Amino acid sequence: MESKKLLIQVAKHSAYALLLLLLYFLQEAPAFTLFGVRAIPVIGLFVCIGMLENEFLGGLYGLAAGLLCDAASIQIFGIAAMLFLVMGCAAGLLTMYLINARPRTALLLTAAASAVYGLVCHYILYGVWNYEGSARLLLTHTLPTVLLTAAWGFALYFPVRAIRDAAAARAEA
Repeated sequence: MESKKLLIQVAKHSAYALLLLLLYFLQEAPAFTLFGVRAIPVIGLFVCIGMLENEFLGGLYGLAAGLLCDAASIQIFGIAAMLFLVMGCAAGLLTMYLINARPRTALLLTAAASAVYGLVCHYILYGVWNYEGSARLLLTHTLPTVLLTAAWGFALYFPVRAIRDAAAARAEA
């Protein structure tokens, strides 16, 4: 019986990991832009995992997503990993103690996480160096990225819930 539950957990986390890798490769694909703006769908994934599973898994998948994003970014290495770890834990704790885990909650929490990440990266890249035109970049690049990423959070709520529910149904049977 215990080996069956362990196998179900391994299958569930393998599905989450494969989904994370798929979204990361999709995110980094050159053709994955809309009007020159690139979404960050891995944020929606770890937020949904944190919401629907628990804060530990949200932080763990947030850390993994952050390390993947840091490997392909020009910011200081570790910024995304630290931020995503905290945001995944926060999503899990918020839905555990304060708000319901619903699709609109996934949309709002993903938008908030994306906005924090976008503002921190914007400040590191442009604000620190007093880059001229940084306010325009904030409106034309960071804000559309936040909106596109929030849409991914809404869309990813349903597959993450389906994976979690399928694993729970298999464990009970």
